[in-house]
Amino acid sequence: MNYIKKSLLFISVVLLLQFPLIETQAAETTSIPISLTGDNFEITPYVNTIEWRYKIINGRLYKRQYNYVKNRWIGNWILIK
Repeated sequence: MNYIKKSLLFISVVLLLQFPLIETQAAETTSIPISLTGDNFEITPYVNTIEWRYKIINGRLYKRQYNYVKNRWIGNWILIK
């Protein structure tokens, strides 16, 4: 019985030495898509650039948000004055 315990202990130690514990870490990453056009590399950001656009109709001031990255309007025109 003592021989079997020693053999199992020896095999366990050998296996642990062959497969050491690996420490892993997870981190948040931000990916940026890269499109290849010819010999040039073009980086396209994911971050939207949104700004207010203004216009005057019949003496009244309106505003509306515009996404410059997607070239799209956001929402409807809002009357300011």
